Amino acid sequence: MKRQQREEELTGRQIDAMTPAQRQKLFEELEGTSPEERWAKAESPSAAERRRQMRAAKGMSQPKNRNGKRHISITVEADLLRRAEDFSRRNHMKRSELFTLGLQKVLAEGAWGRGARRPGFSPD
Repeated sequence: MKRQQREEELTGRQIDAMTPAQRQKLFEELEGTSPEERWAKAESPSAAERRRQMRAAKGMSQPKNRNGKRHISITVEADLLRRAEDFSRRNHMKRSELFTLGLQKVLAEGAWGRGARRPGFSPD
């Protein structure tokens, strides 16, 4: 048995385009029934609608932790952190992206050039 076509849902623009009398009539119709009556008249979703809802729900979950990413806690001077946050905001990037780029740069070429040591560092 084929499902009956549902009434077309109203959009905000359609409601805004209504005259005040039309809007009042709509609100009276909606307020004229209790939530229990509306639930009783509601139909359960079709299989296709349930699949669509499940796909949408999957997309709303937390992003997966790909590439073995881990959350860490670091201590940064307040002024340096403020400068980093300002820079990341101006460049439309997350703070973690900025720290990742900086760490990659240090690991790739060394902050003080290839082969150079950090000031105050002694290998002893």
